[in-house]
Amino acid sequence: MGKNLFIRKSIFVREIVLVILLILFWVLLSGKYDFFHLLLGAASIIIVVLINRRIISLDLYYQERGVSAFRIHRLILYIPWLIWEIILSSVQVAVIILSPKMPINPSMIRFKVNLPNMTSKVILGNSISLTPGTLTIDIEGDEFLVHALSDDSFELISTGKLPDYVSDLFLADSRDTLQSFKIIRTADDL
Repeated sequence: MGKNLFIRKSIFVREIVLVILLILFWVLLSGKYDFFHLLLGAASIIIVVLINRRIISLDLYYQERGVSAFRIHRLILYIPWLIWEIILSSVQVAVIILSPKMPINPSMIRFKVNLPNMTSKVILGNSISLTPGTLTIDIEGDEFLVHALSDDSFELISTGKLPDYVSDLFLADSRDTLQSFKIIRTADDL
């Protein structure tokens, strides 16, 4: 009973600190210091923290395939790499758009990955959608459906580089993350 009480107290203290920090951040950004706006800001922050409490209670990082924890040190390497790839893809899409012939070759890509949990699949789907020229249409189990503007747009996926980087966020050994890959050019193939 004592350990459970300690855990509840530490969660409560963490939430109070979060509310105070968010209120300070809200006041800093809003620039409104009258009672009405402070009350609205505090009320909305408390609602967000209460909703967040329910979300945190979900087990999104459940253990699978030797997943020990989210590897934050890999995230520090992943974000700059992803930003660089977004810049390169932006230039690539700009060249396609500015070209008089507009050499687009739209296609759908269906591929299957071996990722440890749903969170890693969401990160992969969002990373694909953040990269200009590609858009994640559907994620069903381990299978992704992605729209690509051109063949160059899905190079990070077809080589397995992007799925491997996402897998590295959770697993120490993430080779062969990409299991299957299919380019779909017609509606019949879909």
